[in-house]
Amino acid sequence: MLWYIGWGPSGDQSVERDNESLRLAIARGLPIHVFEKLGKNRYFDHGQWIGSGAPEFHLEPSTGRKRVVFILTKL
Repeated sequence: MLWYIGWGPSGDQSVERDNESLRLAIARGLPIHVFEKLGKNRYFDHGQWIGSGAPEFHLEPSTGRKRVVFILTKL
């Protein structure tokens, strides 16, 4: 299982823009290709995952910022 943190560089995150696209892919049962950025122009391919359920909202304790979290399971 993977907790995928949604996009949003500052402030509280919401389910719009890129986060909405991911939510729709999960709702439609589409596979999601996950990449991890390792550095400038360096990425690791984690393969395909499938989402489950609605996005959750978690509070980041150090900043009080609300983050969108998607639950993914490896295919």
